[in-house]
Amino acid sequence: MDVVRQLQAGGARPQLSGLKNQLRKVEPGFSEKRYGFNSFSSFVKAARARDLLEMDWDEDTGDFRLRAR
Repeated sequence: MDVVRQLQAGGARPQLSGLKNQLRKVEPGFSEKRYGFNSFSSFVKAARARDLLEMDWDEDTGDFRLRAR
């Protein structure tokens, strides 16, 4: 959530693609598997299900845009 908030502070809604790389810049040892998820997208969707962030499909980029709550 901190990474999404930092990216948002720059004035843009971050995309799902590339988010894991951004996260690893802050937390080099990050692995979604440590938290019981078999994919990064499952990890992010769980955050959405817990109402921690919003995910909206962006037709222009062909990717999900994220927003921290």
